[in-house]
Amino acid sequence: MSHKIRYRFLTLHARLLRNILATIGIASILSACSGGNKTEQKVNQDSINQVNEKARLDSIENVRNDSIAKVKADSLAKVREDSIMNVQKHTTVTKYGVPIDNNITPTKYGPPYEHDVPVTRYGVPVDFIDG
Repeated sequence: MSHKIRYRFLTLHARLLRNILATIGIASILSACSGGNKTEQKVNQDSINQVNEKARLDSIENVRNDSIAKVKADSLAKVREDSIMNVQKHTTVTKYGVPIDNNITPTKYGPPYEHDVPVTRYGVPVDFIDG
């Protein structure tokens, strides 16, 4: 073979290889670009599902916190009403255990004496001490 024929054969072979390599490269780029769209949609759907689940859990937690706050407020209101009722039911007692009658108007020397048995200033009958 002469050099000219050999040269022509090698250049043809090189052009053919170069064209095949370019075709393979373009095909791989196209397949890489078109294949990523499916996985991207799946990732987007997964992230949307995660956001929806987070929103659902947050709403459940908000409802739970609201109901707990309402129960606390209701219980505090009930306790307040019960304590007011207890105060209205019971009469006030001094530190010595003598009930205070709120209907008696006090005088300069204390409430007026309306009992038959004399009582000490602590509310104890005199007969009890002597007897």
